[in-house]
Amino acid sequence: MIRDATPDDARVIHLLTSDLGYSTSLETVSSQLEYLLSTEEQKVQLFEHLEQPAGWIQFGKTFRVGSDPFVEITGLVVSKRFRRLGIATALVNQAMTYAASENMKLRVRCNSQREDAHRFYRSLGFTVNKQQTVFELV
Repeated sequence: MIRDATPDDARVIHLLTSDLGYSTSLETVSSQLEYLLSTEEQKVQLFEHLEQPAGWIQFGKTFRVGSDPFVEITGLVVSKRFRRLGIATALVNQAMTYAASENMKLRVRCNSQREDAHRFYRSLGFTVNKQQTVFELV
C-alpha cells in the first residue's frame, strides 16, 4: 500500500534512509519532512508491505529560471529486506503519474556509483540526459 507520508513517519523514513547508508539525523529528517509536507509542490509517500514500512519516495516540481519546469525524484529508498518485490517500481510509478498529470517531464539524479539504480531506471524507460560533477562549498 502506498500512502502520503505524515510528520509521524519521520522515524520510519530515518531508519529506511539509514538502511541505504545515509547518516542524516532524525531531527533533520523530521524538520525537512514537516517542511516538505507543508508545500504543494513536493510529495513524500511511504510504501507499506505486510503492514511494515518498506520504502519511501520524494518527488516534486522543480522550477529553474533557464528551463521549463519538471518533476524530479529527489529521494527513493527501499529497505534491503523488501527489494526485488516491485516496491521501487510502484513508487516511481507514483511520480510518473504525477508528472503526467502536471504535463511535465520526470527526472531523477543518481549517484554515479549506484550502478544497480542506473539499471533500474533504464528498465523503466529513463534515458541519460547528461552527466554532471557536483561541487560543494563547506
